[in-house]
Amino acid sequence: MEPLTSIRTEGNKIEIVNQLLLPHQVEWIPINSVEDAYDAIKTMKIRGAPAIASLAALSIAAHIDENLESCFKLGMCLTFIQSNEALIDYVQPKLDYLFTSRPTAVNLGAAMRRLSKVMHGAKDRDIPAMDAAIEFVAEGRKIADEDVGRNKEMAKHGGEWVLAEAKKKGEEVDKVN
Repeated sequence: MEPLTSIRTEGNKIEIVNQLLLPHQVEWIPINSVEDAYDAIKTMKIRGAPAIASLAALSIAAHIDENLESCFKLGMCLTFIQSNEALIDYVQPKLDYLFTSRPTAVNLGAAMRRLSKVMHGAKDRDIPAMDAAIEFVAEGRKIADEDVGRNKEMAKHGGEWVLAEAKKKGEEVDKVN
């Protein structure tokens, strides 16, 4: 059985469960841009503070990574990858835009600040913009991965608690699903 998730990715391809249709229907919708992510967050197609932050981080990371891939494959880099200042000037408005999709979402604000800090830190360390963009993409994906990790830990602890409670009552349980 496939694990329950509201976001699935394959490379830079992102899909979310349209939570407006739950529990009656499960529909996966593609998120092909930062604007798609904004819309999904704003219209509540995705819910839950960590999932909102994950989607925003993944969408901007995918956008930057697609540009990096073009740069590597075609040897033509867009101007925003040519300096740290240009990278910040290009990406910061997109982070700010994503934040406005749900400004009261604490995790979303934290994720956008974290990604901004990566860019500014790269500039402060004077690393090449290409490397800063690569770090940015990795951090965006890490934000989502950390959420998955927290969910797995909660499931593990919940399962252990259920087993312990069953044992206290003298019930035999060999599986928790």
